[in-house]
Amino acid sequence: MRDGHTYIDRDALRFEAEEPGKPRQFVHPAMDIHYDNKPSMISETTFCRPNRYRSEAPLFYAAYGALQHSDAIVHFALDSRTWAVKPNFFMQPWSLATPAMTGQFPAAAMIFRQRLVTPGETLVDLNLKVQDVLDLKGTPLPLDASFDELRLKDVPAGGAAIKPGNVIDPLVHFAGRTDVKFSAEGGPAKIKDLSPYVDRKAQVVRSTTGELRLNYGHGILVIDAPAAAGASGNLKDAGPLDLKSLAITSDMPLGNIIAVSLDGKPLATSQKILLQVMSEEKASGFATEPAGGQTLRIKSIGHDPWLVKELSGTVRFKRPDAAKLKVTALDANGCRLRDAGTAAEIKLDPTTIYYIIAS
Repeated sequence: MRDGHTYIDRDALRFEAEEPGKPRQFVHPAMDIHYDNKPSMISETTFCRPNRYRSEAPLFYAAYGALQHSDAIVHFALDSRTWAVKPNFFMQPWSLATPAMTGQFPAAAMIFRQRLVTPGETLVDLNLKVQDVLDLKGTPLPLDASFDELRLKDVPAGGAAIKPGNVIDPLVHFAGRTDVKFSAEGGPAKIKDLSPYVDRKAQVVRSTTGELRLNYGHGILVIDAPAAAGASGNLKDAGPLDLKSLAITSDMPLGNIIAVSLDGKPLATSQKILLQVMSEEKASGFATEPAGGQTLRIKSIGHDPWLVKELSGTVRFKRPDAAKLKVTALDANGCRLRDAGTAAEIKLDPTTIYYIIAS
């Protein structure tokens, strides 16, 4: 990444294509197939910068990693132990030690490691013949970017048998789990009806657990699980969000607001909760200019320290004792800053990323 290079901002929650105006590309590293019941690990991944949408990454990986029961997700690359980029490496696009990335790891790590989002139901069970694989006959469950709306005719109807040339809807990975087994004799493919979970007309995918809802038309991911609740993406267009344990309103066009239980109890009864907030980040001095269409040209790649766009919104916990739960604002290192009222109504401070809610 150098001054003079060009790029476009690309939203993963909308499955935007690499080229503006092209059909959506339903592909993502978080789409994690399990093979032969063996552990599954996403070995190296990130949302590269510059991209105003990269703050979507931590909650996206955590939620769908938990849904698909991924065993590990390795984020690349931690090049500093502070909020900084490795000296003389500001030209690399993978910086992890930034507010939008590791700054959101506390809640994201709880969601993934503690399975605060429940693993989904197995929707696809493929039994592939080893010789067919060796003969490069392919699979109806490809993980590539070639699938677009033009391939919908190749998607079998809900619950129908898989025939040669059929492609299983890749949105299945955002609804539940997928398993592939290999054997000498192979066997029939089992696929459950996806219509209760995938609504292409509305551009919405729901998890089999009911805990995740992705509106890829507007770019909004809603997490509504017993011990984790919040939203990521275009919160302004989402409007007021009425979740089981809390309500969120925010005018941030790109925001991430998530509450997670820290004591293993549901948010409705937890005695210690982390509320985490993030918007967009950019490096100090980072500057661009229009380069035609949606393309931007980098005038300056910038330098440390990182800047975060002001946060805004209101979070209200619904539990009967919300007014008795004290809210403490923390700084970026997790140290106490000040009292911030009660959980009955938390008005988000423009510069506060973390809050602890406790009895």
